[in-house]
Amino acid sequence: MAVVTVEEALQLWDEALQTQVHKVETIDVKAAKGYVLAEDIIAPTDVPAFPKSAMDGYAITYKADCNEYIVDGIIGAGVVWEHSVKTGHAVRIMTGAPVPDTCDTVIMQEQVVGSGEPGTTITIQGKYTCGDHIIPQGEECSAGTTVIPRGTEVTSTVQTILTGLGFTEITVNAMPRVLVLTSGHEVIEPGESLTPGKIYNSNRAMICGLLEDLGFHKITHYHVSDAPERLILKLTMY
Repeated sequence: MAVVTVEEALQLWDEALQTQVHKVETIDVKAAKGYVLAEDIIAPTDVPAFPKSAMDGYAITYKADCNEYIVDGIIGAGVVWEHSVKTGHAVRIMTGAPVPDTCDTVIMQEQVVGSGEPGTTITIQGKYTCGDHIIPQGEECSAGTTVIPRGTEVTSTVQTILTGLGFTEITVNAMPRVLVLTSGHEVIEPGESLTPGKIYNSNRAMICGLLEDLGFHKITHYHVSDAPERLILKLTMY
């Protein structure tokens, strides 16, 4: 096998890349860290998908100069209130819960005096305005928006966004396969007895570790003979 310079090796590498066919694959979002997206990620729904409360407090229909409201009930996170809320009435609401269709304002808990139990009356202290403390539907993004463009590396943050959008699988560029060859009659594996003239194969650990640091995960490694004809055989087998 002919020896080449670093410059010649880089030229051979560039030539090989010109004919490289880029493959894609569909994988689980949980296993996608380190891969690169092969397609744009499009939001399937508005985010959030409904108007929601930004605070623990009380959802009301705004009425100027009204500071007392009768509590009709309680809306927990994930609960949908299916009744109308009349003027002068309120429903206690938790952070993130859907705001009833007939409400347009949330008063935060800290502004309210009263137990908040259904059937009781609460008193609002301080100023408030129509629309306070409601996160509108689609504030983060609208359905059909490109949230993450193709070519983006999948990180923990990207995985979080994908999961929040409801994705379980995504299309990514197939991870390159890397073959690491080490050679030398003097090289032995850690765990073997270190006899005179022998050294442990630390180069393989270093090279594979550096490749992993660069994002390569499909790494195969062999230790081969110094004999050229046997090295050719090993390459053919791979």
